[in-house]
Amino acid sequence: MTRKVTLSAIQPPLLRRDTLEEARAAHLEVATDLLLEATSRNTDLAVLPENLNMVGANVGEGDYSSEAETLDGPFTAAIRRLAAAHRMAVVLPVYRVDEAGRLRNSAVVIDKSGRVAGCYDKVHPTRGEIERGVVAGDTWPVFELDFGRVGVMTCHDNSFVESARCLALNGAEIIAWPHVQSGWGDVVWDITLRSRAIDNGVYLVSSCFAVRGEGAWRPGMMVGRSGVVGQDGAILAEMSRDVGVATASVDLDAPRLVHSWTRSGEYPYAEEFRADRRPDTYGALTQATNEVTAVTAAGVS
Repeated sequence: MTRKVTLSAIQPPLLRRDTLEEARAAHLEVATDLLLEATSRNTDLAVLPENLNMVGANVGEGDYSSEAETLDGPFTAAIRRLAAAHRMAVVLPVYRVDEAGRLRNSAVVIDKSGRVAGCYDKVHPTRGEIERGVVAGDTWPVFELDFGRVGVMTCHDNSFVESARCLALNGAEIIAWPHVQSGWGDVVWDITLRSRAIDNGVYLVSSCFAVRGEGAWRPGMMVGRSGVVGQDGAILAEMSRDVGVATASVDLDAPRLVHSWTRSGEYPYAEEFRADRRPDTYGALTQATNEVTAVTAAGVS
């Protein structure tokens, strides 16, 4: 039995505009063009980069809440219509105001009918985002789409090995990683991201912005390199630094097999390492978290 799925990483340019309205319109236009390119490749799931509805404009100091939108907002609605018209699921990262009025850095997971399957709220917002009013999420949901189970970790979430592990343990077969990445350079692709795929036996779809009109790439620019990573850490598709779409087709019913890894014979690696985990010995993770919380509450730096 096979379950072929085509995955596309969308890599638009980061467009600078004077106003937020202009930046939104520009990014919606280019994202639409690239999503249509993905549909021409019979894509099942397309992933867009982080904060697509607010990036590229100076929104001033203070809280972002007044500029964010709800799930009924025009930016999200436009992508939902495209998803429905072309029968393609989309991961759309936006700043949004949730039902309780809290500002979130969210990834909206849209299914092939244009329905919102759910939202993932970034668990590890940056210090700058917190200062802007972003409230951290506290769950690792996995969304059941018609072709498989999809989880999301956003940008800084990938700094923590627990993010991908929680998603995998919750059943994710594919993990989307939308981000706005420049500081780490290529280490994220060559070591960190690929190790998440290997460690958890999942496919990863990375989406960042392209470098455009700024000369040769150098550290501090957008990383680009949006693409798809296989269960064994191999890069299946990649965009380099340019605007475009990276696409790969995978079979979710064909797990990564290993031979004589922990026992003789051939078997699926992911099943083996999950069976061999020892959660009863991992108390240091909780203990360390509690200690940091206690120190922070006491006001000790």
